[in-house]
Amino acid sequence: MESFGVPHDVYSFNILVNCFCRSGRIDFGLSVLGKMLKLGVEPDVVTFSTLINGLCKQNKLAQVVSLFDEMVEKGYQPHLIVYNTILNGLCKIGNTHRAVRFLRMMEERGFEPDIVTYGTVIDCLCKNGLLKEALDLFSELKVKGNRPNIVIYNCLIYAMCNLAQPKEATRLLNEMKENNISLDIFTYNILIDAYCKKGMVFEATDTIDTMRKQGIEPDVVTYSILVDTYCKNEIDKARGVFPLMIQNGCAPNVRSYNIMINGYCKVKRFDEAVELFREISRTGQTPNTVMYTILMQGMCQLRRVSSACELFREMLAFGQVPDPFTYSILLNGFCKSGKLNEAVKVFQAMRNSGLKLNIMFYNILIDGAYKSGHIDVAKELFRELGSSETALPQRQPNFLQKWLIRAFLQIFALPPYMPSAVTMVSLVQACGAMKNLQLGKGVHGFVLIFVKWATECMVKGIKLLISFTECWTGTKSKYSMHWDSSPFLRMTPGGGFG
Repeated sequence: MESFGVPHDVYSFNILVNCFCRSGRIDFGLSVLGKMLKLGVEPDVVTFSTLINGLCKQNKLAQVVSLFDEMVEKGYQPHLIVYNTILNGLCKIGNTHRAVRFLRMMEERGFEPDIVTYGTVIDCLCKNGLLKEALDLFSELKVKGNRPNIVIYNCLIYAMCNLAQPKEATRLLNEMKENNISLDIFTYNILIDAYCKKGMVFEATDTIDTMRKQGIEPDVVTYSILVDTYCKNEIDKARGVFPLMIQNGCAPNVRSYNIMINGYCKVKRFDEAVELFREISRTGQTPNTVMYTILMQGMCQLRRVSSACELFREMLAFGQVPDPFTYSILLNGFCKSGKLNEAVKVFQAMRNSGLKLNIMFYNILIDGAYKSGHIDVAKELFRELGSSETALPQRQPNFLQKWLIRAFLQIFALPPYMPSAVTMVSLVQACGAMKNLQLGKGVHGFVLIFVKWATECMVKGIKLLISFTECWTGTKSKYSMHWDSSPFLRMTPGGGFG
């Protein structure tokens, strides 16, 4: 156009912006906006709306808000689609409170939210466990004369079932019938799942019969719910669902197979799990990471770690990416089979791959090293844990904190190795964070090692940080620990240290 002397207008620029946004190149779209302003072409509401939609799809909410404010400042009135797009973006990242505030801002600016707007926010509130707030908004939309659709009802019923409020769910179902809103497959699946989770299998199958009478056939989700339920007590009945699915023209998917394979592994019927695993390839579907991990876990439980390794290599060959749980299965399998060297190799491979090593990986390896008699390896790993960025989480489950303190006592009880200050702080924080410390003499053992460590700090002239001593004092007070003769008393802030 430019070479032929044809000037651009806002319409041609908008086409270009839309093209870039749809192809995921929002950066080019923003560059076009800059060129428009440079050439004196005034962007319109379509330009801003297109860019906002593109930014929302990439979860760049900070830029969305900035562009929205710029749009309003320039005097452009955003239409309802723009508001709904931004609301959807806020809800996708779980920013519920900001979404509600944005909804109120719409109303203040004279925009009446439509059923899509309300549905988006209600769904977000339900997913974040804010059922009361969702019901308040549900009442508000009805008062304003809006008729709730099936999607909104499904969101609320699902939340009620998850929060064990069957009476409220039944009330909404009756309300749907009164308003001549027919239940769809999603509604029925929510009800069937709720019945199955309560062990009410008869009611679940009865609901399926009712659904069929309404002309709605069960889908793969319905059947998968039944498979999962039967796997808990009637594994053979669960397997019988598969031919029934195929007979009714509903082929099992990868999730259905995952549930069944996991059921077989739990009852130690491993050969049947492998047979089912091979069957999925014949259906033209590809096993995913979850399926490989389930099978690897079953193999490791039977001490067939070499078979688990073969599966791991097969998994990589088919392009499936192992997740942290996959790696933890392999680590645990090698450690429990006494193959510490292989476990260390996996650990190093994880580190080299750039995977962020969390404390669970260290726990598995330290436990394996200690139990196999490799105390030096356990000590080194514990030291590395204390000095690395992998800090001991203060809110993790008590059993994990207790285990770490026991490991500390076992590993550092013998001289001459002494832990680092970071390790000591992490362990003291673990004590302080635990709701119910039941280590008996282990606590006293920890205190003795702490006193030994603190004394060595004094000898070396190392001062303790106030935050550390305060943390220790709080922990000691919490568990009514009184050691008035402890050298620690001479290192408190009042005693001249820190």
